[in-house]
Amino acid sequence: MKRTILFLCLLLMLSMLAGCSYFNFDKDTVADIDKSSQSEKPQTESLPPIDKSQYDSVLAKGDGYYLVDFFSETYASATTSYGVVDESGKWVCPLSSTNGFADAVKELMSDGYNQAYSTPEFAYLGNGIFVVKVRCVVVGREYVPSGYWNDWGFHGGCYLVDFSGNIRNSGGFMITEIYDGYAFTMHTNGRVDRLDMSGNRLEFGWRTSGEAEYIGIPSCGLVCCGNVFYDIKTGKAVIDLTTYDLVSDDCRYFEEDGTYTFEFYNPAGSRYKATIDTTGEFITNPQKIS
Repeated sequence: MKRTILFLCLLLMLSMLAGCSYFNFDKDTVADIDKSSQSEKPQTESLPPIDKSQYDSVLAKGDGYYLVDFFSETYASATTSYGVVDESGKWVCPLSSTNGFADAVKELMSDGYNQAYSTPEFAYLGNGIFVVKVRCVVVGREYVPSGYWNDWGFHGGCYLVDFSGNIRNSGGFMITEIYDGYAFTMHTNGRVDRLDMSGNRLEFGWRTSGEAEYIGIPSCGLVCCGNVFYDIKTGKAVIDLTTYDLVSDDCRYFEEDGTYTFEFYNPAGSRYKATIDTTGEFITNPQKIS
């Protein structure tokens, strides 16, 4: 009897120890579990306030607008419709297979190469404007594939469509967010255009050489193209960085405080860092860093 009691006590102690070791998490583990549990919660704020049966997926969203799609089929047809719902649940662009979104998809996918190797993508650019794109990147948001000047970019393109379903303009294989009512796009021949939302375009500049020279993010009234900053309103060159032997060809933009910092090599090969204002003037003398 005593042996039985001792055996049971031993089992109880072992189970308690096992339980203690199982729940002895360190802080990092607890944090990971918290993150995991949070990520599993339904993200209701990212969904439109309508019944899920009315659409299949949210393609893009921003400023209270949700671009959605809906697939339907019969024995004789298969159709994808597109529409936009606002944050109040109103269909500001009713589901349709003949609106600007659908027309943009059809046009982009009419390219045989894209039919075989691409799928349409969608993003929100601001000011009530969505972009429908194939082999096209939104500057500052997406990775630019290596060799994009070749087949990838050659077949790229995009359409700007407003929340009501009207096509406002078209672009190449790079597009920026809307800034002061404009978007900037680069074509495979290296030309950069400023697009407005009335279908007009203004040539801004050209890619000069090297794959890394693409459009910068519009800011402080300027946009960079081919290492030159242009005035967004007039299209005139304001700052020419081609006069420097630049260390990097990263996507360039001015900070909110109106400054831009870059690094370059002097004639002796020494590395310098400089900060300029929106006129191109040095805020302080360039500093040697190596």
